[in-house]
Amino acid sequence: MLSHRNLALNKGKIARQLLFALVIILLLATMENALAIEYDPIQFLTKQTYVLRENETVKKFIVISYESKPYYVVQISANDAVVGYIALEKFNKKVVEEKVKSKVLFQTAEFIARYTDFKKEVNDNPSYIWFILKYNDIPTIKQKLENEKLELSLIAQTVSSHEGVSKANALSSMLDVIISELDELHSKMLDAVSFESQFLKEPIAGEEIQLKEKLIDSYETLEGVFRDKQEYESLLLQLKIDIANDPELDRDTKKQLNETADLPDEAKEIDKWYTSATNMQFKENLESIYLDASDKSTSYAEQVASRLKRDSCYRFIYEENTELEKKTNNELMTLKEAYTLIMDEKNYDKWKNRLALKELKTNWAKMLSNLEKEDYDTALKYARKALNNAIDVYKEGFFVDNGKTEINYELIFQAAIAIIVILMVIYAIRSRKKLVSLISGEGDEEVEFGRL
Repeated sequence: MLSHRNLALNKGKIARQLLFALVIILLLATMENALAIEYDPIQFLTKQTYVLRENETVKKFIVISYESKPYYVVQISANDAVVGYIALEKFNKKVVEEKVKSKVLFQTAEFIARYTDFKKEVNDNPSYIWFILKYNDIPTIKQKLENEKLELSLIAQTVSSHEGVSKANALSSMLDVIISELDELHSKMLDAVSFESQFLKEPIAGEEIQLKEKLIDSYETLEGVFRDKQEYESLLLQLKIDIANDPELDRDTKKQLNETADLPDEAKEIDKWYTSATNMQFKENLESIYLDASDKSTSYAEQVASRLKRDSCYRFIYEENTELEKKTNNELMTLKEAYTLIMDEKNYDKWKNRLALKELKTNWAKMLSNLEKEDYDTALKYARKALNNAIDVYKEGFFVDNGKTEINYELIFQAAIAIIVILMVIYAIRSRKKLVSLISGEGDEEVEFGRL
């Protein structure tokens, strides 16, 4: 009896522990969701990074999922032209560095940008029809063609020639094929429209190829319907000739049968859709958009590494540097600040370490030169050298004043050289005068006069 009671107590204890663990798991999940806060990717890139060049701007971004994780994909422009993309984790201010992931995300973003531009161009042209959206017209066209089959049956019963009967029956069979193709086209158009809507609303990286294929598949099915309709109309013309030549039909009957044989006006929509799609180069443009997006995204993905190097280099120059802070007792925070202070005209002549000062100036100039050439590895190398120079200059400090006028040894040295040069010039002039006097014979008289 006691063992049963202990068993029940143990089960209750285990249940409570499981419940407690479940509560902890739910709490952690809630905290994680609470911490996953969205941010403005444009503000982040422009205010908190240095990945953009001076002439580049960011105005548009799109959220794209990759392996069930959302990313901001920000479009970069210069002079109103797209020059690249940057992908960011949606809930973490971090640039996507992986080239493969960036390429896939950029390709989807570039495809969407080009595809929407293409659709806008079509919509702005009144002579173009985006046939994919005409799926609601297909049931009506099908019904009219079903009615036309009844008309063909009547014609087959009326004409007297075997050829006429055969052609009418053949046309009826061709209508069956066209109606079946219209069913298929209707289904594909609906699928393409639905997929496009979902894809543009919540794009998933890599699915642009499915959209392209669904649209092209719809176009090729429409092309098949159009070709079969052309064959139908060619055979229909022959049937009309047979009716016109039928000796057993009177004039009014012939006229009535010819009018009955004509396809309904609704079927002409097929011609309009196909002609419009051909004129706008529907298939060719979709293929081109996809291939261009693929090529461009490869190039844009390769730029990411360079942009990240730029970011690291500029951060080293313009943001707080722990090494600099430590070695200057937190008196200097950034390399840029240190360079500006040291090179200030009020301070420049006061620094003791003239060699480090000269090297700082040289390395800073080389750093700027390589930044301009976008050679960020070399620029960072010279920035590190400049940092060491700045630390050496600052740590050694100014010349000691001791309340006396500060001695500038460099100026003294330059003045000494100037005095020596002046003395040498004076000496040369005097020597020249003596030499001239000796040659003219006046030297002896001066000597004698001197003795007196």
